[in-house]
Amino acid sequence: MKDYLKSCLKLVPLLALVAVFQIFAQAATINLDTDFNSVGYTSHNSAAGGNNYDLGYKVLILPDGKYLVTGFSKSLTNNYDSTLWRYNTNGLLDTSFNSVGYVTFNGSSNGSDIGNGLAIQADGKYVVCGGSLTTNLDMILLRYNTDGTLDTTFNSTGYATHNNAAGGNVGDTGYSVVVQSDGKIVVAGASGAGAGNQDMALWRYNSNGSLDTSFNSVGYVTHGGAAGGTTNDYGFGLALQSDGKYVVAGESTNSLGNFDAVVWRFNTDGTLDTTFSSTGYAVTANVAGGTNSSDYAYSIYVQRDGKILLGGYSTNAAGNQDFVVWRYKLDGSLDTTFNGTGIYYNNFSNKGNLNDAMWGYSAIYEDEFGRIIAGGHMKRVYTTADFGIIRLTPTGVLDTTFNGVGYVYYPLNTYAGDDVLYGLAASGDGVFALTGYTYATSSSYYDMMLMVVLDYPHTITLDEMPSLTNSAVVTGSVAAPKSTTTIGSVSWNTTNSGGTWTACTADDGTYNSLAEDFTCDISPVSDGSAEIYVRSCDQFGSCSYSSNYSYATFDLDVTAPSSSTDSQRIWVGSEENKKSIGSRVLKMRDRDFKLYFDTSDATTSVDQIMMSQSKDFEGANWKNYDGNVNMSFERDGTKHLYIKFKDEAGNISDVLEQTVKIDTHAPILNIEKIGFIDADLSKFKRYFYTENALTIEGTSEEKADLKLYINDKLVKELKDLNAEGKWKFTDLSFPNGDHKIKIVSTDSMSNKSSVEFMLIIDPAGISFPDGLRAVLGRETSSSSEAELKPAAPQQIIEPRPQVKSLQSNFIPTKKPLWQNILGWFGISY
Repeated sequence: MKDYLKSCLKLVPLLALVAVFQIFAQAATINLDTDFNSVGYTSHNSAAGGNNYDLGYKVLILPDGKYLVTGFSKSLTNNYDSTLWRYNTNGLLDTSFNSVGYVTFNGSSNGSDIGNGLAIQADGKYVVCGGSLTTNLDMILLRYNTDGTLDTTFNSTGYATHNNAAGGNVGDTGYSVVVQSDGKIVVAGASGAGAGNQDMALWRYNSNGSLDTSFNSVGYVTHGGAAGGTTNDYGFGLALQSDGKYVVAGESTNSLGNFDAVVWRFNTDGTLDTTFSSTGYAVTANVAGGTNSSDYAYSIYVQRDGKILLGGYSTNAAGNQDFVVWRYKLDGSLDTTFNGTGIYYNNFSNKGNLNDAMWGYSAIYEDEFGRIIAGGHMKRVYTTADFGIIRLTPTGVLDTTFNGVGYVYYPLNTYAGDDVLYGLAASGDGVFALTGYTYATSSSYYDMMLMVVLDYPHTITLDEMPSLTNSAVVTGSVAAPKSTTTIGSVSWNTTNSGGTWTACTADDGTYNSLAEDFTCDISPVSDGSAEIYVRSCDQFGSCSYSSNYSYATFDLDVTAPSSSTDSQRIWVGSEENKKSIGSRVLKMRDRDFKLYFDTSDATTSVDQIMMSQSKDFEGANWKNYDGNVNMSFERDGTKHLYIKFKDEAGNISDVLEQTVKIDTHAPILNIEKIGFIDADLSKFKRYFYTENALTIEGTSEEKADLKLYINDKLVKELKDLNAEGKWKFTDLSFPNGDHKIKIVSTDSMSNKSSVEFMLIIDPAGISFPDGLRAVLGRETSSSSEAELKPAAPQQIIEPRPQVKSLQSNFIPTKKPLWQNILGWFGISY
């Protein structure tokens, strides 16, 4: 049994691909999740009843936040059983899983069974790969339902085994497993080609548990001698490329009997991809500078850009181990943009050349910022190791924004024993789950260990914002309730990927505590629909993941309605008359009227208006506005209006000014002379004249226009009377007879007045009234006496219908017309 376990642990190194670091000085400030078992970690033993050895190799964070761990537990018969644990987010075993929170598997031969690799299917079922000891060690693949029972739709039993893939019939083991999008299951591991000789092996199964014979015709493929030796090749880490090809991390013995790190790439049909390093695999040796030393690759991860990360360790010149991260390009060559060589290695110990290594099969990870996270154990002193994590920048150097130095460790064990980490899982939002083992009451026994770490657990709360705002300010608070790091900064961005982060201001002036209020000035953001993301960073400059950003969306309008006269227009009556506000005097012939506006705003509509005849808007109030305003004045005159607009967001325009002139009266119109006759239309409507040529003159309002109609025909016009309002129609020539005279005056407001009279041209005077003819020595006619009497006053005014009242200010002449005519002949009356 001990020989088997030794062999198994050789094939599955207990230090999973997580960085094995030797660090003394830098304790953890990346925070344990105290919601998880109140301390951030938990342990378990005796899953199989043996109360001696329990160990976790691989951990996954499930979509619901629960944690799934695979490994093994020692049974009462001193064998090892494959074990699967499931924990709730609070750190307690999930008793809905097999009623106790874990399940063990003991093969039919009652030998040892180890669970190494773990994957989740799209339907939520769990797939475990490992080794099962019968006569020899077989690769085993198990599938569990989510309730912890074996899925008997998989090979009818819930598991499938395979041996002799390499033909030596001396043992097969699976170390890593992935599930393809089509449901097929791929396992990487090793198979015995003969005594003391292992080949890297790759199996592919259908979803029903049968080998997929479309893969290399038999469902599996092996490879040996990658580094030039004739003994052992192991495949430990496994990943899928986006094109479906398989990449495997492992090791191979060279001609000197030492191990070199290897990465293989296979096509989907099971053949080596010779576009990768021309052979389908790439080998590196002596990374840490040791002479004919060994190099081991255990973890593998395909980055978003397709480059391939490997994690492991290399023996240095002192014979100790340095942990190593390699990065390969798609063609199989080392990526020299990564730390200059394509390789990062280090020994962190400050206590001498102690061993640092990455021994897990899935303990390297790329975060959303392209940074590389790896987990392992770190030896602080010669005898003990602790769980630890490192972070590299995308260019392959330690990221000192991570805990200030680029790494962190967790000294937990109270029995001066090792805490050894094998598996690391990342949720993508700063939650890391670590698994391995911790020594229990003595160095002879160990328990499975599960730890949950938060990077970066700050909670940002944005103050509530209206859906529409004119404030270019976002406020909120940030707290680090589980953190041992202080808040170093808060910043905002308009995108959660890329863009530019702009600093927010701490309300107390400085970020230096576990809780801060902040204010973000987002004035550079353009008006319109806005998306604002806010993140926090710790005092080292390590910032939260995008899933932890606080987010707000709203309509931003910080621009007041335009005060440009080209943008704001006004009119009365027809819209065709609209002009810029203030660009002209609006002339109104009614004291009650409606003003129409065409207003514009950059983002939102104008919905309120304030108007006043006082420049300081004394007593004025905002009124709802839909494009027009009813106006009413008690008196005519020139009105100076001051106008402001407010948009939906509350922005207020500058003050606009508009002059309105109200004149509801028809223009004054006087006829003073008709020829040489002093006219008095207030008394007479008929005028007799013996000559055919004459002038007509009088007065009206300044700026008025006059039209002269003779017998309903427009004859002459006068425009824009002067300030005195005097006017004269000259060069008028009339034929003999009666003529209807009409004069119309139109003022600048389009108000109208008109007068009419009859002009009788009769050089002989025959048509004159009897009395006038007798005076003139003309023969008496039968004209009635009424024609000699003064006519009733007549003034015809044609105002617009809305004119309310008109007043006549005509001044009558001193003498009637017929008296003046007698005067021409020297006759006094």
